[in-house]
Amino acid sequence: MKSSLCILLACLVFASATNIPEGGLSSQFSINCFHTLDYTFFNLEPLRKQGDGEFHTMIRTVGGVDEYEVNFDFCEALPEVRSCKDVSPLAVESNREEQFADSCRQLTKHHGQDQDVSLQKTDSENSERFIQISHTTNLQCEGETNFGVTFEIFCDKDQQDLPVFTENVAKSTDCRPVFRTHHNGGCQVGDLGALWRFVEANSIIFGIASMVIGFYNLILGRKFIKPTIGLIFLVTVVAVIMFFFYVFFLPRTTAKWVGWLILSISVVLGGIVGFFASKLVRIGVIVLGFWAGVGIGLLLNNLVFYHINHVSVVWILMGVFGLTLSVLSFFWYNYIVIICTSILGSYFFVRGIALMAGGYPNEFTIYSSIRNNSFQGMPGTFWAYVAGMVVACALGIIIQLFIKKREGKKETDDVYKRV
Repeated sequence: MKSSLCILLACLVFASATNIPEGGLSSQFSINCFHTLDYTFFNLEPLRKQGDGEFHTMIRTVGGVDEYEVNFDFCEALPEVRSCKDVSPLAVESNREEQFADSCRQLTKHHGQDQDVSLQKTDSENSERFIQISHTTNLQCEGETNFGVTFEIFCDKDQQDLPVFTENVAKSTDCRPVFRTHHNGGCQVGDLGALWRFVEANSIIFGIASMVIGFYNLILGRKFIKPTIGLIFLVTVVAVIMFFFYVFFLPRTTAKWVGWLILSISVVLGGIVGFFASKLVRIGVIVLGFWAGVGIGLLLNNLVFYHINHVSVVWILMGVFGLTLSVLSFFWYNYIVIICTSILGSYFFVRGIALMAGGYPNEFTIYSSIRNNSFQGMPGTFWAYVAGMVVACALGIIIQLFIKKREGKKETDDVYKRV
């Protein structure tokens, strides 16, 4: 019975790992104020009007005669006083000569669900990059054109006060106003381009290393629990250090030798952390249980709770299930270890193959398309990799359960109970 539950739980967590943004960033990925564009991070929080009930206001002429007031904000819907026809948009316009409720029309869909964020370049010789945020509603304007709004946000590191917007008259139409600003909120806060190029340039090395780590976890993850815990902490430290340096310090033109130097230092530091962590088996197993619970929380969000469309739901689910399995690891030590090492092992092993062979779609792209209701299916290669992960995960569980059975209860529990 326990073996069957073990396999079922592992498959659930594994399914979560293949439908959430764990590895790689897409050219377009957005959560609230945070946007990832072309492996570059942006945070539009400074553009949001601070204070309850506050929002930006612009005046523009529509049809050459009527003056319209445009109210808008970023990251969250306008306050209730600017809700229009039971819709809570991020931008709305109304005729200044009439009552708001009678003349209002939303320029975005409910809570900005139609948001399209991209990086654009100007036509000038300098080709200055800027963030373009476009919204298109279902309200028909002229012909086949619908009402909408576009924002152009240019980087100006010195402008940190409340942003000042102007209308781009050359691009604006009666159906779609275009507003622009130069502000610190349009400047990148991180860049992963150099890191991904470094990994791709050495895909064979990283692919083989990933396969070795995965194979070890699949077969010997529970049997040699101390080295397993040390290895997991080592990989975590390396990933954090590489991410931190490449995102916040190193430019896209970083030389390869710099990447290898940082990688070498991070491996040494990760080895030290892993060595001491391997001495704390009880804590290590709690961490493994927590990650299994996080996977279940993410799975439930992707299957059911994504309709709520709020990031806090994800954190609550991950926290509840993570803490629950952390506690269960005290009573179900062997099975929690087998579950987690099999999941990690299958992902690392197959992902290593994908690094070298290609054909594995970006997880952030998958998540973003499902979130924006633009999901159109997966390529055949993706399902082949998923099938490989499922098979590897199941084999890992079966093999580790077989090893555990041959060892006997006393020997398998000794390491944990001696701590």
